[in-house]
Amino acid sequence: MTGAVTDRFSIKERGYVKPGYYADFTVFNEDELRRGTPDCSKSFGIEKVFINGHCVLEDGNLDREALETTGRAMRS
Repeated sequence: MTGAVTDRFSIKERGYVKPGYYADFTVFNEDELRRGTPDCSKSFGIEKVFINGHCVLEDGNLDREALETTGRAMRS
């Protein structure tokens, strides 16, 4: 789905999992999401978050330094 959007709008280096491309991933536990009770004060079911290939969240621990340096703004 993301590849189709980036192709349609000619957004380079995004939308696909390829070497040299920018990609964000969330790894979640589907069973925990099914069992979980929505609570606005705490997330559940999310095991890891990667921004541009760098892990910024793992086992509930946020790497603030990585979070501040891994993102890349897209210009229109």
